[in-house]
Parts: sequence; structure tokens; C-alpha cells
Amino acid sequence: MPDIETEIEKQEPEGAIEEPEEQPKEEPKKNKGGQSRERMMELHKIRSEKARLRRQEKEELKAKEEEVKNILKEKINLEYEEAQKIKEAMEAKKAKKTEIKEIEKKEVKHIYKTVSRDILKDKYLEEAKRRVMIDLFS
Repeated sequence: MPDIETEIEKQEPEGAIEEPEEQPKEEPKKNKGGQSRERMMELHKIRSEKARLRRQEKEELKAKEEEVKNILKEKINLEYEEAQKIKEAMEAKKAKKTEIKEIEKKEVKHIYKTVSRDILKDKYLEEAKRRVMIDLFS
């Protein structure tokens, strides 16, 4: 077999057809730290955008919760004020009723006094008439 190779070499002149030697392809330099600076910047932008969106959503949720709390507080305050108005109206009505009762009691007492005076007056007059009649006929 070595004869065949020598024969092939003789037939081909030097430098006629040479097979090109395979040169290693130049690969881009890799950072031993992992990713390239541009990729790191892109990832940072993406992360910061996501974080900003999360913060914004949290703020919106907090604002909505605060709004709901404020609405509930306002509703409770309105109900309290209405209850106070109703209570004051009831107390005023009750006070008027007691006032009327007191006035009625005073009037009843006054009526009793006047009636009793009238009755006593009538009794006195009758007694006086009877005495006068007795004096006249005696």
C-alpha cells in the first residue's frame, strides 16, 4: 500500500490540487461571566419594566382599597347622621308629648280647683239660703 501512495504523489505535481486545510472558524469571544453586556442591559430593562408595572398595580390596588374604605366611612357617617337626626326628632316629639302632658295636668289641676271652688261656692250659697230661709220662718 505504500506503493500506491507514492504513485499518486508522483502523478500529481506539487501545488497542483491541494486540499485546503480546515481552518478553525473564528467564534465570537465569549465572556466567561455568562452573557454579553447588551443582553444584560436588555434583561435589566425587562426586569425593571416588570417591577415598575408590579409597583403600579400595587399602587392602583392600594388606591382602590383606600377609595373603598373612604366610601364605607362616608356611608357610615351618613347613616350615623341620619340616625342622629331621627333620634333628635324622636326626643323633640317626646319632649312635646311630655310638655303636653304637663300642660294637661296643670289644666286638669286648674279645672279641679275651679270646679271644687264652684262646688264649694254653690254649697255655701245653698247653706246661706237655707239659713236665711230658716231665719225668715223662725
